[in-house]
Amino acid sequence: MPVYDHNDIVFRDADRRGAILESLAFLGEVPDIERRLDAELEIARRTDGVRDMADIPVRAAWDGAAGEYLVIVRNAYEPRRLLASLLESLMDEPGEKLKEDVAAAEARVEAYLGRIEERERTDLTGPKKILLPLVRELRETLALAAELDYSQEELERLSEDVEHRLTRPIAEVLEEILTLLA
Repeated sequence: MPVYDHNDIVFRDADRRGAILESLAFLGEVPDIERRLDAELEIARRTDGVRDMADIPVRAAWDGAAGEYLVIVRNAYEPRRLLASLLESLMDEPGEKLKEDVAAAEARVEAYLGRIEERERTDLTGPKKILLPLVRELRETLALAAELDYSQEELERLSEDVEHRLTRPIAEVLEEILTLLA
């Protein structure tokens, strides 16, 4: 079972606790949330696992590969955080099999944008048509980069190229979606 999906809001790097706690305000008054969340995050890190908080729809997790905490609000809807989570997930390390990795990334785009379409009663076919080829190329480029042995200088150039040609245009399309929703 994945730690989170397109129905969840994900906060990475829980060291920014103040911002995260402020973002959790929509849950209402939760007694001692800061202490409890800190304790659950620490247990998740030590066990390299996931901890569900009993009385609120919050999950604490540790992403060992990235070396960061995750705070996941289950079944929540906030388009800006949803699209930020999508973008972050598209930048994850590529899977072992390129074809499956690309298909999974495309499925994430469909799921995340499908949820927005459903909730906002809007059609995002245009942005999807722009996003899907960019996502496909991004995942293929990340997979290729993971297979080859680059010098530090070559990696920096590749990173700048990926940022310019793929990541930035993907982020711009996601921003356009937010503008459409406003």
